[in-house]
Amino acid sequence: EWLKGSMHKNIKIINNGVNSKEDVKGPLNDIKYILKIIKEEEMFVIASDNFFTFNLKEMIDLSREKSSSVIALKNLRDKNLIKKKYGCVLLDKTGRVVHFEEKTAKPLSSLCATACYFIKKEDIIKLKKYNFKDTSNLGDIVVFLYNNSKIYGKIFEDFWIDIGSKEDLEKARITNFKSP
Repeated sequence: EWLKGSMHKNIKIINNGVNSKEDVKGPLNDIKYILKIIKEEEMFVIASDNFFTFNLKEMIDLSREKSSSVIALKNLRDKNLIKKKYGCVLLDKTGRVVHFEEKTAKPLSSLCATACYFIKKEDIIKLKKYNFKDTSNLGDIVVFLYNNSKIYGKIFEDFWIDIGSKEDLEKARITNFKSP
């Protein structure tokens, strides 16, 4: 419905057809499904349990500037908030991703990957050829890209929360969906 009324006519929203937990095959299988039906074009990958207010155009702008794929990051300012819960990212001084680790017990930074990626056409072509062994970890896309291409991080100060649990959804409601 949103897309029908949108001025953005070149956006495609693709549903994986999954209607129950029993049918879930993992986020990387969803990506593989999408890669089969799209052409080699740029795309956003955004986990459905993300709620945010940041401007996605800023990721596209950075992608154009750096000629690379881009991931959205949130600085949680405390490594312990990332521990065993989120992907942890290290950037070099230019903002290029040099390390990513999913749900680590020993985060190396307070930069949290938000499961929001803008992937360039050249990287789409590479992803189409790659066979991920574990399909349950969306962050493996980031690992693949920083090992086989270049990927930059865009740190947002705007509101972001993972609403994948009832507790996190309630926390978002309590904060009225605003950054502290």
